[in-house]
Amino acid sequence: MSTLAVDRPIRVLILEESSFRREGVNNMLQRYASIDVIMNTHDIAAGLRMASRRPPHVVVVNFDQDAARAVREIRHRLPRARVIAMSPNSDPGLARTLRSAGADELLFGNLRAATLVDSIYRQGSVN
Repeated sequence: MSTLAVDRPIRVLILEESSFRREGVNNMLQRYASIDVIMNTHDIAAGLRMASRRPPHVVVVNFDQDAARAVREIRHRLPRARVIAMSPNSDPGLARTLRSAGADELLFGNLRAATLVDSIYRQGSVN
């Protein structure tokens, strides 16, 4: 478990195309009182609509096919939100594409829960 203290809950929007991974990430994050998952969805448009009513501090995004498009849309619609892009593939070309699309942090490969939580705390403390 991360030991980073936060002075307010970090609002997180999870955009993940796989329902299995989405529910896993959501359930794992529910264990942290300092993290408030405002929505988890595979639908980018629905997530961004929710975010316009309750802006997230951090958006966790994982789309195998449309990751860069999703990051660009998040950046456009939620310029203050920090974006963590996840991918099981550690392709250097994908990393460059996601960075140029506006991702603030990249997480590749099989992640441990603590790695994602630490990333959320790190990015959530920025804004």
